[in-house]
Amino acid sequence: MATRDAALASYERSIQSAFRETADALAVAATIDTHLSALQQLAEHMDIT
Repeated sequence: MATRDAALASYERSIQSAFRETADALAVAATIDTHLSALQQLAEHMDIT
């Protein structure tokens, strides 16, 4: 039973880590999208598109 509990705890940590990494990647993607949009607006404003 102890081995099963340890395996389950390890599995749960792995799942939590995967969700955290996914959330971090989505946050980075959102930041990149925001920066890209700002750069595109700046380029349009400067008429260099």
